[in-house]
Amino acid sequence: MTAKLTIAAGLLVLAACGDTPDSLGPANPEERGMLRANAVAAGQQDDIYDLIAAQSAAWAAHDGIAYGNTYTVDAEIVNPVGGFLVGRATIANQHVFLFNPATGPFRTSTSTWAVRDIQFLTGTVALVKLDVTLTGFSATPPGLPQVQPGVVMNRVTWVAVKDRGEWLIDYQQMTPLPPLP
Repeated sequence: MTAKLTIAAGLLVLAACGDTPDSLGPANPEERGMLRANAVAAGQQDDIYDLIAAQSAAWAAHDGIAYGNTYTVDAEIVNPVGGFLVGRATIANQHVFLFNPATGPFRTSTSTWAVRDIQFLTGTVALVKLDVTLTGFSATPPGLPQVQPGVVMNRVTWVAVKDRGEWLIDYQQMTPLPPLP
């Protein structure tokens, strides 16, 4: 895990300390988006949307193995209650449990993703920010707040990497949104 953190920190330093005049980025978020869009290789952003679609399809099919296959072999997830899942096999097995047709708490759930931002740190590393809404579940982990009864929302951040020509999630942090007033 230390090696991943060191690499991620190094990539962030490289992204922030480049030699180009705009390396610190413009102050205006709209201008930042324009720079990101112009710097992206053709199809890269579409590839990230394909990754999101693959994860969405796996969730809709309640297929834990397919869901796990959207992650790298040694991926890490920090779940919304602060727990860790490490490795594609662990992530897949957890989702097989969650989607179990007889007893899984997410067996009838629906998850929707809304993209907030995609930033390419390099040609093979992207920071992806999503809002994810979960409904239709039979139970949630203790401590996971519902924004309203039957609705859980999380701010999700991915570090996606291009591995042998395929974009996969290498790191995921989920932060739950509090209940609506």
